[in-house]
Formats: sequence, structure tokens, C-alpha cells
Amino acid sequence: MILLPAALALSAALAAEPELPLEPPSPWELGTALGGGWDSNPLSATTPAAAGFGAARAWVARELHGSADDVVRAELRYDGTRFDATPDADLDRPELSFEWSHRLGASLTLRTTAAGAVRVAGDSARSGWDAGARALARLRLGTRVALRLGAGYVRRDASDAAFDASTGRVEAGVDVALWREANATVRYTLDAGTDTLDATTSAGGGYRGGTGSMGGTARAATLTTQGLSADLQQDLPGGLFLQVGYDLSFVRGEGTSFVEHAVVGEVGWRR
Repeated sequence: MILLPAALALSAALAAEPELPLEPPSPWELGTALGGGWDSNPLSATTPAAAGFGAARAWVARELHGSADDVVRAELRYDGTRFDATPDADLDRPELSFEWSHRLGASLTLRTTAAGAVRVAGDSARSGWDAGARALARLRLGTRVALRLGAGYVRRDASDAAFDASTGRVEAGVDVALWREANATVRYTLDAGTDTLDATTSAGGGYRGGTGSMGGTARAATLTTQGLSADLQQDLPGGLFLQVGYDLSFVRGEGTSFVEHAVVGEVGWRR
């Protein structure tokens, strides 16, 4: 759930029009965004501890090669999150990604992405790196609606092996142009693999006056997560934009199940 701001950024990029600009004004893109929200279970614990958070991100990207039907893009980005009640979930994450998009005809676009990142977490045991790949097909139905279908895989390595994870994902969704300069994305996702099941009970002792760990354990577990999300982006003059998102997840496995919610909003700028 702590990666919802990054998911919002990805949804915005995929929903933007045009999908593959034929004559981009510049090979460079710069952007930044600030926001915040609430997460019902930022540590993905069997005993949830909800928390509000602030989030910031910034990125610089360059188109390495482009044509009428192909775009190759490299992006360096930073995502940071700070929680008010669960500081162990705080995260700084610089990422480098490479993306190739190919247009097939007037309606179908294929997109593949490979990325790697370094994670610095509030709980040092959660710090480490992650890497993954993703493929997505997007089919336009007229001028206002597009369908998407994708799959991906992420490997996460942490200082403490209990927080290592290997997860595969499939997803399906729809993008809708609502009104002028506004796009909405609704997605269903299914994640399956080995992830962290945190049985920590929280009660006092956080370094910012929030919750701390008390007699808890974290272990690798086989989990299945079904997710539903909705994102809305409104572009404004001068490169500004507003974005809000909601995420609902159903987690099941290893004799346990629980539901997670998260909501986030942000204001940003890009050129």
C-alpha cells in the first residue's frame, strides 16, 4: 500500500493523451509533485496500524529514440513517503527505468518497462533494492475510452531476509477521458508470490511519537492480493496538475486474511 503514489504516477502516464506523440516539443521531461493521504495498514501487518502520510516525488526523463510508432524513454525518479504514526514504513526510493512503447495501428499500443531501485526505509531491516519488469497493452475504443491488460514481476531484496519478496502481477482496467484535460483510470490487479507477513503489534515508542514495535515478528509468506483502484487526474494551465486516487486490497494466505485501504491526493508540475 505504501507504493500508491508511484502507482498514481504510472496510471497518469498511461492515461495521458496522446499515447505516443508524433512530434514531441522536447526530448526532456521534468516534473515534481507533493501530496499526502491515509493508509489503513502501511506495514502490511496482521494487526493493522493506520497512519496518515506525506509524499513527494520528482523525476527527469529523456526520450532516447523516437519515431512515428516507437518511443524509447529513460527516467530517473525519486519517491519519498513519511508516515505520522508508523515511522518504520517511511521510505526513500530513487529509481532508474527504461521503457519502450510501440504503436500497432491507430488504436493499439504495447509498452514494456524494466526498472531498478534502491530503498531506504524507516526500519533499516526493510531497506534494500528492488527490480522488475512490466508489459502492458492498451487498446483505444473511440476517442474517450481505452482498455488495458498487463503483467509484471518484481523482486525485492532487503537487509533482513524476512522482508524479501518475489511477486507476479496481472492487471486489467479502463481509461476514460471525462472532460477537458481530465482522465480517470480504474484497475483490477492480482498479485501472487512470496511477500512479507508482519505480525508486529504496535504500542508506543516511535521516534516521532508514533507507534513502535513490541514483540512482533516478520516472516516470508505466500500471499495473494486482489486490488481495486481508481485514479483521477486533472491537468491545469502552466504544466500544473491535480491527482487523487483510492486503493482497496484483499490480502489472503498463510491462514490469514485482511483488507487494506489507501487514499492519496497531490498537486504537481511537469514540462
